[in-house]
Amino acid sequence: MFLVLLANIGMPTRGGLAPSLKARPPLTKKPDLDPEEVVRFTKNLYRDLGNRNDTAAVIDKYRPKFLQLNATSEGQLGQTLSSLLEIRMLDLQSSVRHARKMRSVFQSFAEKDQPVVPI
Repeated sequence: MFLVLLANIGMPTRGGLAPSLKARPPLTKKPDLDPEEVVRFTKNLYRDLGNRNDTAAVIDKYRPKFLQLNATSEGQLGQTLSSLLEIRMLDLQSSVRHARKMRSVFQSFAEKDQPVVPI
């Protein structure tokens, strides 16, 4: 008898305590965003943009792939890539400033008895 009581503990009853089971629509998994595919897309677009003078042709060529990738990122791919490019441009500006300082130092080495001028 004791075993029967233990077996019934936690079992749903018909008195309304059992959770109602509702039919749920089948889960449809959205395709995952493949980082390698995004990198490949970005590199190819960057290369083609450098090789062509016609930006509109590059846009037309890459729009379908962008829309496909963008759908897997809940519409955030354009903003994300744009932000990354902005960071890259800031990095390039910083690098150019640093290179100019280096050039100034090397120029001062070449000049005799000239003090280093801060930039």
